[in-house]
Amino acid sequence: MNHFKNFIVLVVLSTALFAGKALESAKIYIKDKDWDQAEKSLLEAIDHPKDKWEAAFHLADKIYPRKNKWAKVSEYFAIAETAPSNTKIRPTRNDRRISMAQAITASKGRSYVLIANRTQGFLSLYGSAKSEEIKQKYLEDGTAAATSLRNFDRNQPGGFGLLAQFYALSNNKKGALENIDGLLSLPDINDEDMVSYYSFGAAIALAFKEYDLASKYFEEGLKIDPENIKIKIDVGVLYSQIDKPKQAISQFLAIVDDIEDENLKGDTHFNLGLSYMKVGNTEEAVFHFEEAFILKPDDEEAAYGMARALEEAKFYRKARKYYRAAKDLNPNNPSYQSGISRTQILEDQQDSED
Repeated sequence: MNHFKNFIVLVVLSTALFAGKALESAKIYIKDKDWDQAEKSLLEAIDHPKDKWEAAFHLADKIYPRKNKWAKVSEYFAIAETAPSNTKIRPTRNDRRISMAQAITASKGRSYVLIANRTQGFLSLYGSAKSEEIKQKYLEDGTAAATSLRNFDRNQPGGFGLLAQFYALSNNKKGALENIDGLLSLPDINDEDMVSYYSFGAAIALAFKEYDLASKYFEEGLKIDPENIKIKIDVGVLYSQIDKPKQAISQFLAIVDDIEDENLKGDTHFNLGLSYMKVGNTEEAVFHFEEAFILKPDDEEAAYGMARALEEAKFYRKARKYYRAAKDLNPNNPSYQSGISRTQILEDQQDSED
């Protein structure tokens, strides 16, 4: 019986003696940037009641972010958050001691930014990828990163918005619209941000030809900000997409003179040009395409739209001028050279008939 008691005493003494050893070893490994050994020691320290909260913090703050294991980051933050309210920690060897809660809040903020930057990086790489195979890889990696971002903090809008965008690029309507719902359901969003979220949601809805849903989002945005020019422009675009060019023209004409931003004004004139083409009013189409090109001289679409309108009006020489302007802006688009050649032939035929 005495032997049994002595054994218990030895175990307790051994635990007391070695408590802290794994944590102190981990700190040395962290200082030396030996992350694998630091992880091993921290996982050992988790088993010591007095060390588990600090060990959990370092795992969530330093180890698993480097491995992009964000579920692990959340798991160990959850352990660290169980520390008594008076627990203090030195986040790095050079920091002063602060409360565990304060350290966790700051670290979570850094992790969120890391995941967001990584996710946006995949979005940028997707846009510049040359092959479909590489695009698909960035799409998959970006979707996974955006999912991690959303799950890491569901009270933040970034994860919902980026995941909706990746799902839209993947043609996953269900996933995209579910995340738009999540974005719009977030609490305590200020009016300015809410308007931008409705506008974003409408753009996603339009991409999937969900016109009623897009219209609903535009209406909700205009309830908050009735004078929002960007949404009013988008309403005109919606009319164009549902093949209501007359309503689109009315919408664009009602706002075009009030638009101060030259890029938006140029886009609105361009949209007016397209709408007038649809109703067969070439003269007005030419006017608005020309206004768009004056405001945005580097806009090849405006130059191309102008060329098409002039060609349809049988002003072949003037049309060729704008086909050349479009080709100068983008020499790789074969449509522009085709327009140059075609209008030359048509002008020659016109001259021979005269």
